[in-house]
Amino acid sequence: MSETKEMKLFKHDNPETSQELFDISKSLNENWDRIENYVVGNEKSRIDSENERKTNEEMRQTAENERNTDEEKREEAEDIRKTNEENRISKELERLSNEEKRKATETSRIEAETNRDTSEQERVINEEARKLAEQERDNTELTRVEAEESRESNEQIRQTNEEERKADELIRQTNEQKREQSEEERIVAEDAREKYIIELKGRVENGEFKGDPNTLTIGKVTKGDEAQVTIEGDSPNQILNFILPKGDKGDKGDKGDVSLEQMNKAIADAIGNLQGIDYQVVGVLPEIGEKGIIYLLTNQGEKPNIYDEYIWINDDFEIIGTTEVDLSQYAKSEDVASQINTVKTELEGNISKNTNKTTELEINVTQNKTDITSLQNSVKDNIPIGNTITISLDSWVKNEATQYYEYDVQDETVTSNTKIMGDLDVENQNKINSRGHINSYDGGYKIILADKPLDEVTIQITKLKVQVV
Repeated sequence: MSETKEMKLFKHDNPETSQELFDISKSLNENWDRIENYVVGNEKSRIDSENERKTNEEMRQTAENERNTDEEKREEAEDIRKTNEENRISKELERLSNEEKRKATETSRIEAETNRDTSEQERVINEEARKLAEQERDNTELTRVEAEESRESNEQIRQTNEEERKADELIRQTNEQKREQSEEERIVAEDAREKYIIELKGRVENGEFKGDPNTLTIGKVTKGDEAQVTIEGDSPNQILNFILPKGDKGDKGDKGDVSLEQMNKAIADAIGNLQGIDYQVVGVLPEIGEKGIIYLLTNQGEKPNIYDEYIWINDDFEIIGTTEVDLSQYAKSEDVASQINTVKTELEGNISKNTNKTTELEINVTQNKTDITSLQNSVKDNIPIGNTITISLDSWVKNEATQYYEYDVQDETVTSNTKIMGDLDVENQNKINSRGHINSYDGGYKIILADKPLDEVTIQITKLKVQVV
């Protein structure tokens, strides 16, 4: 007694001379069980295909993580834009401060005009300086307005990009829902196919598809890198061809008593009456199919689902089904990355434009500071004295002759040569919607505005004892 090498089938040695009784349990029953286990091994291939599908799903998840990383980069770019906006506000506050200083210079010019009897030549010089400062202020204001318009334009672009991002996100969620729905349909189809195969196997076992006994003979046995078995011919006469990996060279054994023909006959006798399910890959379905064969017809799909499965039943072909999943409507990772790069480029371009506008503002502010310094150099021996006053809305008196609103302050320390300057913070500056100036006289000074303030205002007063040169 011995057994075959690959399938471990039991066989009687030397059947011509052996006196052993034919063992039905081992020669038939156990051999059939081993053959069935060998066929079941093909099911493992299907499991491997399922594992490959899971690997592809993990790759999709990796692509999703990359998309989240790109989204974080977009948020970082948004943070940079906010930082630039804060810098712009800081420059704007600096411009307002310079504007307050310019107003102080304008007040000084008006005082010089009031005292032109002292020096007409100084008045002319101060008037020219005032015009220059006014022109620079207008240029600065124009630049600020342009920068503000550019900022608003960039904000609109950002909002548009944000809306497009939300639309893309909605599309992605819709695609994800479609993918999940397709996956559910695939699982349902796979369950139905497995149930059908189980039902089909039951019908086969019940003899519904039983045909003529099949005769298998051993054909070519060649060496190769991987083990492989192929079947040639049509039932009931078919040939088994083997490709087997070459193993290590063993020791030379004794010459056996069984010839190759006897071995082939023993294998053929053992599995000659096998009737089960076989898979056959075809390019075109035959006109008439055979029972017990599942025909795999190429469907031009992609792995792991590249075949449609058919069986011959009731004198016609019946399609079992396919588990192909359609992903054509889904956005590809490279398309998402391209869209993100486009938005990023637009944002960087807008940031660059704002940076240029900020540079222009800084140049104008520097020029204004230079002009103010030039005016201050014409004043000698300045001794600042400051205090804060709060003026209620009802305290302003309208001058019917000039139509200006005036507020009079009595101060014995003030003379007609004292330079009075008023500084406003941003909150109080918003309450005054017109130009104004301060005139000093012996014993006090008068604050004059073209229009009445909108509410109570607080002014930081600075008094300078001026000696005009």
